[in-house]
Amino acid sequence: MRTIHPHITLHRLFRIKSELQEVYMNQVLQHFAVSMIGIFIPIFIYTMGFDLMSVLMFLVFFYVGLGFLSPISGRMASKVGLKHAILYSSPIIVLYYMFLVLTEHLYLGHYMLYMIGLLGGLGFGLYWISLNSEFVKNSDKMHSGRQSARLVAYPRLAAIAAPVIGAFLISGWGYDVLFFFVMLIMGLSVAPLFATDDYKSYFRFMFRDTRLRMKGRYMAAFFSRGLTFMSEGVMWPLFIFLTFDSLIAVGIAAAISGVGVAFFTLFVGRLSDRMDKKKLVRLGGLGYALVWVSRVFVTTELEVFIMSLIGSMILTFVSVNLFSSFSNEDKEGNIVSRVVTREIWLNIGRIAGMFVFMMAIGNFQFAFTITALASLLMLVF
Repeated sequence: MRTIHPHITLHRLFRIKSELQEVYMNQVLQHFAVSMIGIFIPIFIYTMGFDLMSVLMFLVFFYVGLGFLSPISGRMASKVGLKHAILYSSPIIVLYYMFLVLTEHLYLGHYMLYMIGLLGGLGFGLYWISLNSEFVKNSDKMHSGRQSARLVAYPRLAAIAAPVIGAFLISGWGYDVLFFFVMLIMGLSVAPLFATDDYKSYFRFMFRDTRLRMKGRYMAAFFSRGLTFMSEGVMWPLFIFLTFDSLIAVGIAAAISGVGVAFFTLFVGRLSDRMDKKKLVRLGGLGYALVWVSRVFVTTELEVFIMSLIGSMILTFVSVNLFSSFSNEDKEGNIVSRVVTREIWLNIGRIAGMFVFMMAIGNFQFAFTITALASLLMLVF
């Protein structure tokens, strides 16, 4: 009888699928590029002479493209294959960045700015629906927490310095040079996905497959996650920039957040495979609400950096366990349809966050309080 060696069994058990390796590599490159520029785009638009309301409307159009055009993205992904859909998303995203660069040299007006936002949302929507569908199909229930953690942690770990690099590039050479590097890396990021063959037979999606209802309490959870994502990625950097007038401070705060996510996420991923994921999501929602209440009282750069670190660490309890739970649901069903529905609810939350911020224009304390209340929606998950 053949002897089974425990160390070989464990090696096979924890070995990462080649398809997941491709996803991780793509995310490392893509996230590095986006982290160099992402938090600076609202600031970039603001410094070009657009008022804060126009910046927020640009983001609303971006999230409309990301969420409400997601059925179009889902249909395209199921028709051409997930990896090819990611490939096709790259030129759309590059065009989005090119048009943003043009707004610095040509005054294109508010409406053109909003259309650029819509184009960016469509490009990133096609990318995320395809990538998340690829991940959901290839993850396994036994290790979904750890695998979801890697999807978050590896890109963050590789991109820790990216916001600081972006800030220095802007300060030294301007936005044009930064946009060039971002577009170059985005183009290279699709290469790892084609180490194995593409497939589309598992992913049949028609427009009639679009759903607004989700199993369990996922609707409230993803709505909350979308709103808090907007607050962390847009409102918090704008608060830092307008309060301290420093791009370097924005970059350092983002880098510190990346450190917290990168190192704490792997711990949370292991915890997720051993404990009730729903309880961990609730714990994260409560802790994150307390973080936003604390941010109301921030007055110094040191406090900004501390709250960025604490917030990013606590948020991993939500992001890892929520996505892991979602990935484990009904793997043999219409995966693209479920991912599209997830994107719709995430972006309803983001758009709601934008409108909250518009109503509270200039009043960051009020907006922070609303974000804290939205975090508590995780308690019903």
